[in-house]
Amino acid sequence: MIKKPSKTSNLIDDFILTSHLHFLMVEYIPYNSGVHKDEVESLYSVHILEVANHFTQSYQLDVLASLDQPLHKHVEEQVKPFTNLSASDGVFYIIEVEGKAAGMGLIRKIGDNLGEIRLMYNRPEYRGFGYGKGMVKRLLEYGVKLGLSTVYLSTYKWMAVAQHIYRSAGFKERDAYPEAEPYRKNWKNLKFMEKKL
Repeated sequence: MIKKPSKTSNLIDDFILTSHLHFLMVEYIPYNSGVHKDEVESLYSVHILEVANHFTQSYQLDVLASLDQPLHKHVEEQVKPFTNLSASDGVFYIIEVEGKAAGMGLIRKIGDNLGEIRLMYNRPEYRGFGYGKGMVKRLLEYGVKLGLSTVYLSTYKWMAVAQHIYRSAGFKERDAYPEAEPYRKNWKNLKFMEKKL
C-alpha cells in the first residue's frame, strides 16, 4: 500500500515515498496516440462512471441511460477533439506512476490570450498524493509559454477537493464562459473558474 510522505519530507512532487521506503517515479508525459489512446479512454470512462454514480445516489438520475450511444462511443467522441493538439495550441499530459496511467489533464487555447483546462482527472487510488496539484502547475506553466493571459475551467459543484486545488493555484469563481456552451445543459451542476496569468 502506498503511504503519503510526511510534512517533514523534502521530496519533490515528482516522487513519493512508499511504505518500503522506495521512490515511485511519477511522470507527466505529453499524450501520444500510439501509447495513450486506450489509457485515456479508460480514464475518461472511469470519470463518467463516477459522475453517473453521483447523480444516481444524489438525484436518482440514470445518466448512462440518457446517453444516445454506448458509453465507449461517447468516450471516444468526447476525448478525440483533444488528442491532436499542436504544441502551439496546447498540451495534453498523462500522469504515469511507475508506468501506469494514473491521471490526465490538458490546457488549450480558446482565443488569442485565452486558455481552458479540460479533462482533469485522477483515478481514485492515486488521489491525495499531490498529482492533481502538480498537473495544474504544469498546465499553467505551459499556458504562460502559449502567451495566455487568462485560463478558464469548469468543475462539478460537488468536487470540493478539485476546487481546493484550483483555488490554491489562484483560480477564482466566475460566470459561465462562452466556450462552455457545448455543455450548457449541465451548467447548473458546474462551477466555473478563471485565473489571470
